Amino acid sequence: MNHTSTRDVVSFIDNDHVLNLAMALLQGRDATTVRAFEDFLRPERLDVDLVFDTPPLDGVDLVGPPTTYGDVGNPPPNTTVLVVRRTPVTAELMAGLPLLRHVQKLGDQADTVDLAWAAANGVTVECVPRPSLEATAEHTVLLMLALVHGLRAADRAARTPSDTGGTEPGYNWAGLADLGTLQGRTVGLIGLGEVGVRVARRLCALGVHVHYWSRARRSPEVERQLGVTWRDRNQLLAESDLISLHVPGTPANRALVDGDFLRRMRPDAFLVNVARGSLIDEAALIRALRERHIRGAALDVHAKEPRPPADPMLAMEDVILTPHIAGGLRSHALAEVRTVAQGVIRSLNSVREGRP
Repeated sequence: MNHTSTRDVVSFIDNDHVLNLAMALLQGRDATTVRAFEDFLRPERLDVDLVFDTPPLDGVDLVGPPTTYGDVGNPPPNTTVLVVRRTPVTAELMAGLPLLRHVQKLGDQADTVDLAWAAANGVTVECVPRPSLEATAEHTVLLMLALVHGLRAADRAARTPSDTGGTEPGYNWAGLADLGTLQGRTVGLIGLGEVGVRVARRLCALGVHVHYWSRARRSPEVERQLGVTWRDRNQLLAESDLISLHVPGTPANRALVDGDFLRRMRPDAFLVNVARGSLIDEAALIRALRERHIRGAALDVHAKEPRPPADPMLAMEDVILTPHIAGGLRSHALAEVRTVAQGVIRSLNSVREGRP
């Protein structure tokens, strides 16, 4: 695209479904953008009039992100507004964009933006909270509780009829022996990003020892605030009662959980995944479960969604499955989409009002 000095430029540099929909919203309502929303929301229904109630931007060039998830875009030098999710917004990046006036960030972790440089150079920053991430963190803890409390076996036992019952309370009438609690256990988080941080806070409140591994270690201050401890990945796998995945589904993370990963886990440990199905080599996970290399798993995301009828995971008693619902309804994400788009519009209006 040939950008001219008379047009503002809004650059999206991260490939993310919320940001991609925000860009579609800013482009205006047509068959292509409506279809993008319908495809994202399916099988939920779309009320088009409620979504496209904002006029499209005028006199603005929208620069889209790379098509490959995890790649980072290269914004043109005349970018006015930068829209990001995970990519760090460094002083170097902003200094290379002399016309930059605003950073619109999806997510409330402002530590990925050099706020001091931005403030000193007249660049405003808005971080958009994500309610869907709160739901994802809650679902993660829900799955952990279900695993350690033996919820699936307990539910099945309570539904098994018997005519031997009496009128007196029959504590644990099914004789379940595999029951426990989260309190006092060690949970290892693979990744400490937006969801991982939220999970850590909830677990610490439950009296859980939270360790984590990530390719980029968080600062000592963040670790102290969250009450988490960094571990080498192999050490984390060997020490943890539960392992929970919280890294993006980039090509670098594909099949992160392979046979070697699973063999390094404790045989009484559980695996939880609410991130992306591509993170797990499911054939290796099935073998590990059958051979008792790990105790069980809980998965909200899957290699194929929905799972095919012959999938062996469907019949496994030591596996809990949910249908990719950790983040709540897809329609709930529309509020985040609209907030990002409205932030871009406000910033552009402010920039234009300040020009002579």
